[in-house]
Amino acid sequence: MEYRVRNEKIIIEIWLNNGKDNVIFSQGMPQYLTKYHSLVKKLKKLKINLFIPRFPGTWESGGKFSIEQCQKAIEQTIKLAKVGEAIELYNEKKISWPTEKIYLLGFSFGCLPSLLCKELVDYTILAMPFVNLKIHNKNGGEDIKKTFDFLEKAYPNIYRFKANDVIRDLKNINYPIKKDNLIVIVGNKDKSIPKEEASWLEKKYKARVINIESKHSIDLPEKILKEVLSK
Repeated sequence: MEYRVRNEKIIIEIWLNNGKDNVIFSQGMPQYLTKYHSLVKKLKKLKINLFIPRFPGTWESGGKFSIEQCQKAIEQTIKLAKVGEAIELYNEKKISWPTEKIYLLGFSFGCLPSLLCKELVDYTILAMPFVNLKIHNKNGGEDIKKTFDFLEKAYPNIYRFKANDVIRDLKNINYPIKKDNLIVIVGNKDKSIPKEEASWLEKKYKARVINIESKHSIDLPEKILKEVLSK
């Protein structure tokens, strides 16, 4: 079943799929998952509950957009998933779910707040990870400044920020010293994210790196989802 929950100023979309395990999804930009999205369908088939926070200053969530606020939204959502219950918005009724395992799955831009997240989870999975602006730019990654300029101008009511402020944040990231249970998924055909970012994560955090035949997409093979979400 699909539900929507308000947690302070952010909206969290929840799919309860009769599962004991839970995935918090930290989305890329621009991105909005619906029940028709392949990832949602696959997690439903695998009976894994899914939680998607809308970052502050984007979509239906209030507040100010920043890397720090994106990180806090992920942490809020993890805490909610661990509680195992919430009041959904439409009927204002309590919903509940088991809390056996909590996985954090980041995609593209969403990998950075996932990496910075301080709330403990069983595993953190970073798919097609954008995490380090310096390495990204040095190795021919997608023009991030151009991307955020586009989002600011083309989606003014959806992404409410100044591109220059985001780039400033990205240049001043304090990375965690340690990150346990980190899995990185690299698309061999991904032209947006240089593989050197995954190599940096592997070296710095001893991350396990999985290479798949994919372009820049969160449409991960069901085999890979089963593998990384059964730890």
